[in-house]
Amino acid sequence: MKIKEFIEKVNEVAYAKKDGDCIYICDGETTSYQDYYFLAFLVTSKSMDLDWEWRYLRYTDACKLRTILNLVKELQDTPVKDRFSEKRYYLRWIDDKDGNQNYIEFDSNMGWYMWGDKNATNTFTNSQLEQLKKDYPRFASIIDVMKEEVKDDDGEEE
Repeated sequence: MKIKEFIEKVNEVAYAKKDGDCIYICDGETTSYQDYYFLAFLVTSKSMDLDWEWRYLRYTDACKLRTILNLVKELQDTPVKDRFSEKRYYLRWIDDKDGNQNYIEFDSNMGWYMWGDKNATNTFTNSQLEQLKKDYPRFASIIDVMKEEVKDDDGEEE
């Protein structure tokens, strides 16, 4: 199970938030989730060393808690390397004369296009970029230089 999928499923019955390598689970949405979690753990360790704070478990009934525990077990059974989504990248080109950023898009018609809005372009995984290097050897040397990691709204890697 991927971490993003885990958080989405927990959020159906409680509130989960990822902060760095740690996931916090609370009864309800709170701005101080680090203070009021009933379960926290590191997603980067195999055992995940669960940290329980039972005193903050107030509004989650037994059925919801069982769902959460089953999801935690499923995530725990997932190898650490498989918990993370494959990193995705934009291909950033040279800024224009006004300092605006430009991004490369490659479409299915084998065309290369340049856009000033990275959200209008496609993203690539490492394996897709490696294939582009093989298909277009002239670009191979600059593809790694052009890689810009995709970040979500919170500045986290997607």
